[in-house]
Formats: sequence, C-alpha cells, structure tokens
Amino acid sequence: MRILLTVITMLIFVLPAHAKQSAYDRVMETGQIRCGFLTWPPMQYEDLNMGEMAGPISDYAAALAEALNFELVWAEELNLSTYLADLNAGRYDVECAGGWPTPERAKRVIYLQPVFFVPYYIYVRGDDARFDAIADLNAENVTMAIMDGENTSQLRDHMFEDTQSVEVPGNGQVSDLILSVTTGKADFTALDTLSAHQFLENNQGEIKPIGAPVHMIPISLSVAQGEVALKEMLETTTNLMLYNGEIDRILDKYDPERKFYKRRQPAFEE
Repeated sequence: MRILLTVITMLIFVLPAHAKQSAYDRVMETGQIRCGFLTWPPMQYEDLNMGEMAGPISDYAAALAEALNFELVWAEELNLSTYLADLNAGRYDVECAGGWPTPERAKRVIYLQPVFFVPYYIYVRGDDARFDAIADLNAENVTMAIMDGENTSQLRDHMFEDTQSVEVPGNGQVSDLILSVTTGKADFTALDTLSAHQFLENNQGEIKPIGAPVHMIPISLSVAQGEVALKEMLETTTNLMLYNGEIDRILDKYDPERKFYKRRQPAFEE
C-alpha cells in the first residue's frame, strides 16, 4: 500500500496539468469568433430595427469574420474596469470594441495594428467662457469627467493631474460623460469627434471644443496575452481588407464626407 501511494504521489507531480486551450485553437475548432463588445454609439451599438450590432467597429469585425469564413458571436458586453482580466480568462476570444490602447492595457493584451483613427478633443459647456486654452483646465478648482478604465482616465493622469474628477462607472456610456459637463457636475471632458457631433445634432451649442485634438485614438482589436497566432491571423486578414478597399467602404457608410474618422493609408504609393 505504501508503494502504491508513493507511485500515485509521483504521478501527480510528474504528469503535466491539463493545458488551457488557446483562443486560437478554440476559434479553429469551433469556427466561431466570440467577441466582446461595447455599447458606445455611434462607434458601436445595437441596431434595434435590424436586431444586430452596428457601427464601423461592428461592421469591421463582422467583415473580418466573414473573410475568414468564421461565424461571429457577440458574446458579452465589456466592462471597462474588468475586460482585460476577462479577455485573458477566455470569456471571449477577441475584444471587438475598438481597442483604444494605452500603455497600461498593452502590458496585459496584444493589439492589432490600427484600422483607423479618431481625433479626441476637450469639450466644455457651450456657455462657459472661463477657459481660453487647454492649459487653463489643469487647476485644482476645475473638475474633469472621466470614465473608469477608459481613455479619459488615462488622459487626466497624463495632462490634467491637478484637476478634481467626477467618475463615471466603467460600464457607463459616453452620454454620461457629456451629461456630467452639461449639468455642471464637471467642467470638461474628452470626447471623440463623432460622439460629440451626434450629441450636438440634438443639443446645439450645449458643449464646445477647446483647442486642437489632444490625442489621436488608434482603433483596433485586441487579444489575450500570448495569443500571437490569433493576432497574426486577424491582422493579416485586416491588412488585406485595407488593401482591397473594404475598410474604406465600411468607414464611408458611417462617415461619407470623411470628416470624423482618419483613415490608415496602405503602405505603398500610387
């Protein structure tokens, strides 16, 4: 009996533990890409009339899956406070919400190359005449609306560290940031140009930009740390979509005048 127990103990320590299946292997086995998404109109949202996800990021992810002959599954909505851990835990295969990379996020996930870029401006209330320049905002008596785990939070740490803050939860909406400013809870926030334009269409003059863009947000997808094969497969296919004009066709659907989304140019000359 003692010998048997010794052998069993040795086997427990010698035999390798069952390896976790990679997202790449799971995608290849099931023929599905399970995406994490984010309700962030007009970049990504559910079209209630069509019963499907819409916006340039959603259309790009759908076209990417179709090009690879995979089924796209919108697995679950991201919580910006936890999605890095959720992606690495395999709750979904790909973060399909636009990436919005930061140095801190890049420590924990792998980003694909950008598909397009979004200018990021500072916005204040439309009737607020206190601020002539962006530098005027970085003061102790000024409050910035930020969202936990999102670029506004990173921007405050980088550019507006002297300000106070009003924090929107990581599962909030861009409208929550805007409302924090228009209702006087905060003095300013940072928004992409299209989100601001969409708000101003129905709320003319309630917010206004200050200065030049403070950031150009690269829009892409991300995969869990270590998922190099999955990243290479998605990125190679994305590049082919860029070269054949598919990315431009998607962006033209939402931005026909090419005012809001900055295009990534193919790496060749005409």
